[in-house]
Order: sequence, then C-alpha cells, then structure tokens
Amino acid sequence: MSLKRRASSTIDLDRAATSLEWFADFISASSRRPFLPLAHAGDIQAAVYNSETLELFGEYIRSRGSRQKGRVGTAIASDTVDTYVGTVKILASLGAHHRITFESANVVMPRASKAHRRAQAPPGERKLKRGIRAHHLRA
Repeated sequence: MSLKRRASSTIDLDRAATSLEWFADFISASSRRPFLPLAHAGDIQAAVYNSETLELFGEYIRSRGSRQKGRVGTAIASDTVDTYVGTVKILASLGAHHRITFESANVVMPRASKAHRRAQAPPGERKLKRGIRAHHLRA
C-alpha cells in the first residue's frame, strides 16, 4: 500500500463528504478565497488568514444549524462543528503537503469552541440516582 493511500485511509469518507459540502457552501456564500499557500515555513500572515477562514467556517455552520431531515435549522453540537472544521483543515493540509496554519496562529477557534460548549445543554440525560444510604440499612 502506498504512503499516500495509507494516509488517506485514516479519513472517514462520509464525514469528509459532509465537511466538504459545508465548506463549498461556505465558500460560495462568503466569496472568500479558501486558503493562502504559505510562502515559507514561518509565513504567519498566511497562517493567520487560513485560521480565520476556519474560524469563519465554524461560525457559518453554527449559524446555519442542522441540515438533517427532521432537524433542519436546529443547533449543531460543538463537537460536530469542531469535527467538520478539523476535517477540512486535515484535507487542506494533506493537499498542500504541509500544515496550513500554526498553533500560534490558532488562538480564537479554541476559545470560541469552549464558549459554544458552555452555551449548549449537557449531552444525554442525568437521572436522579438514589443509592443505598445509611438510613436504608437501619432496621
């Protein structure tokens, strides 16, 4: 198996397809150039631009809501948005053969995701659990 094929095999194709559909809609709605190529290893301007593109993409998904039948327009979980953004970032990096942004340029997205997680309801249900207490054992 070739190196490129092995690297591509780690990608969930359904998730990648959904992420790319969202990204294509975002690009057509925003008329923004998707990513700038890094001119050199430390090209912070291009890295910041690329990070801003990913941040705007995440906000675009959050503002639009779900596309699923029966759930159209409902809020999308923060983890799902982060997964779609991360998938586009990975695919763009694989296509460019280098990272399209730097850790130092990615300062807004983690904070925005954290704020979004705080605002959404906790996942699942929490039922009241009444365990055995000391007074149950006294008889």
